[in-house]
Amino acid sequence: MLFEWAESLYWRENYAESFTLNEEALTIARTIERADIVRKSQILDFQLRVVLNHIDVEVAIIGLEKFLEADLDNAEKANLHYALWKQNGSRQTDRETAITLYDLLYNRSNFIIYRSRYEELTGNELPPPAPSADVPSFVAAGRYDLLDLLNRIDELLES
Repeated sequence: MLFEWAESLYWRENYAESFTLNEEALTIARTIERADIVRKSQILDFQLRVVLNHIDVEVAIIGLEKFLEADLDNAEKANLHYALWKQNGSRQTDRETAITLYDLLYNRSNFIIYRSRYEELTGNELPPPAPSADVPSFVAAGRYDLLDLLNRIDELLES
């Protein structure tokens, strides 16, 4: 949660506060051995250090490129290629990879961040997400008995 807060501050261009929170998130993630948060936080750290003029873009790119060898999921790969492209807009291979991954991710999950990144990278809008499945009428009405629901679950599990 702390990392997400730091990331949201980054996107709102509150870089100094984002940097402080991200350092704390990175420390905690290392302590509790959350490799996924450590990677995300390290990537954000390079981006923050560039905008805060702590390091040059070239140094950030070298640091970010080291993550290309890591075992990343598609969301992490998309974020990494996007970050590399943001540091140097001439990195078309990173841009194209990020586009492909964000398209794939959005079609699987409809997360707005994937859609907005895709649109930033391509200038094209993705279609709106498919409507959610219909909610059962008894749930939509807000009138249901918990015991009845648990009994229904038991029946489904037994069949």
